[in-house]
Amino acid sequence: MNRVPVLDGVRGIAILLVLWYHFTPEIGVPVRAIEWLKKTSTGGWLGVELFFVLSGFLITGILLDAKGSPNFFRNFYARRILRIFPLYYACLAFVLLLLTRFEFHTPHDLDGIDRAAPWLWSYCANIGWLLQAMPRIPWPAEFLDLRHFWSLAIEEHFYLLWPLIVATTSLRQLKSLCCVLFGFSLLSRLIWITFVSNNSLMIFQTPFLLDPLAAGAFIAVTARDGSWARALPYAKVIGLASLIPLIVFFFAMKGLWASHWLMQSCGISAASITFASGIMFAVERGPMSTISHVVGNPMLRFFGKYSYGLYVTHPIVVGALGDWVSEPRLLVATGSEILAVICIVGIKLAASVLVAVLSWHLLEKHFLKLKSQFSIGVNVSAGHQLA
Repeated sequence: MNRVPVLDGVRGIAILLVLWYHFTPEIGVPVRAIEWLKKTSTGGWLGVELFFVLSGFLITGILLDAKGSPNFFRNFYARRILRIFPLYYACLAFVLLLLTRFEFHTPHDLDGIDRAAPWLWSYCANIGWLLQAMPRIPWPAEFLDLRHFWSLAIEEHFYLLWPLIVATTSLRQLKSLCCVLFGFSLLSRLIWITFVSNNSLMIFQTPFLLDPLAAGAFIAVTARDGSWARALPYAKVIGLASLIPLIVFFFAMKGLWASHWLMQSCGISAASITFASGIMFAVERGPMSTISHVVGNPMLRFFGKYSYGLYVTHPIVVGALGDWVSEPRLLVATGSEILAVICIVGIKLAASVLVAVLSWHLLEKHFLKLKSQFSIGVNVSAGHQLA
């Protein structure tokens, strides 16, 4: 299956949104321009939703194109394991088996981490959140906090179940199921928000975040059932319409806050539709189009290539930097509030990129070479190169 460069750019956008979200919240500089930049960073968590939409699109496309081929399940799962497991479990081993034993902790600290460990090892960090195994842990150091693995758990749950669904349904049935799952997820969040007070537990759970995955899967089916060309004009209108509430929310709430019930309910669904529509147009315009040159530019593709490593390791890297990269220290060093902000983001970004590049070259790419032993047979279909 041919690689579409523009989709690496989409990955780059997603990871940069996440990094912007995680690198800026603590900045307290009372400069108006910086304050507005902080407001834009509040929506950076939607980068995770963009990753979900992209996963739904790519994985569904891969599965549809390989449907009916020999060793369909074995090859798919083997390739996913080779891509995801090495860095994930290397990171867990480094933090849970090494760092926690060499740092000074109280017995209470270690008991809490040990209670969280089974959820992390089993790709169930989000369930650990729901059962309060994760939020109440007195993590002894910021770089030992692995709670961001909740999103990787959702991705893994999707990889586990979706191949069976794709293998046993027709294109029409799969498209209808995507719509059902999208509506189910939105309705479930609305019900939870109405009747349950703790919304922070809800937004980490797989059943409540199916709409971005379903939106991505929907356009993957659309690329293969002959309706892609007919759907494009509608996708443009729907995508722009779904962007309007996000713009309204941004100005009304002075940011796209993940803690606000509007974003937790309708905001996630609106963003999912916007991202799915954007992906459709990004791949439709072709390599010579303006949007391909913008989204598929070398810088975004660079971040897209290392996006997985960046996502997995950046909280640990930033936590390890600790007070060495803090506003008061850099304010004294630079003598400028704006320069201090630039240095904070720049140092965190540079350190995170360095670790991600090292993880790729020292670990990840060596396992990826083994994927050739589990090649997926691709059935030629209209639009298969889009995924």
